[in-house]
Amino acid sequence: MDVLSEFIRTLGGKIGKFKMLGGGITAFLIALSLTGSMIAYAHEPEMQTVRIGFPIQPGSSYIDENGNYAGYLVDYLNQLSLFTHWGIEFVQVDGDLDTQLSTLMYMLLDGEIDIMGTMNRNMQLEEIFLYPNYSYGTTYTALAVLDDDLRWIEEEYSNWDGIRVATYPGYEGRTREFEYFAKANNFSYTLVDCDSYDGMITAVKSEPVKKSL
Repeated sequence: MDVLSEFIRTLGGKIGKFKMLGGGITAFLIALSLTGSMIAYAHEPEMQTVRIGFPIQPGSSYIDENGNYAGYLVDYLNQLSLFTHWGIEFVQVDGDLDTQLSTLMYMLLDGEIDIMGTMNRNMQLEEIFLYPNYSYGTTYTALAVLDDDLRWIEEEYSNWDGIRVATYPGYEGRTREFEYFAKANNFSYTLVDCDSYDGMITAVKSEPVKKSL
């Protein structure tokens, strides 16, 4: 069971709405209402500290060679803070990526952090966490094969009939995308369920599985 499925299962249906920053985020809409006397005095808005969950993910959120927070998430939030007057405080936790994501999601649920970044949309998690209306990035589903296996040539789908493709829990969305792709390109397939990502890799290296999502 992957980290997202385990997180949802452990919650046991506990529902609340919390902000997440990730595969479904671009902007927060902030409405300001100004009331008072006819004389308005300009002043600097009070800085608000926002605690952001910071899982280490190459390219998206990582620590650079100088020990600074870096990645697309950091650049995005720096720009966002120009309009929100947020003081950003990144929060890191120990462990591999799955452990970090699980720990940070529980911290978000408990109010220990305010926003979680970076996360893809997930239908079950949307019942628990508040995603924004727009995406700040795009992800793609790809089929991975061994680099010395030249049988699976892109667009020569007539040779793909009966292909066995490894997948594992948490990849339901990507599996649906693959099923649509196979139907559109008129080839048959068999899905091979694995317990983990490493299990998928092992399956691809052994017969008879040929590809992984």
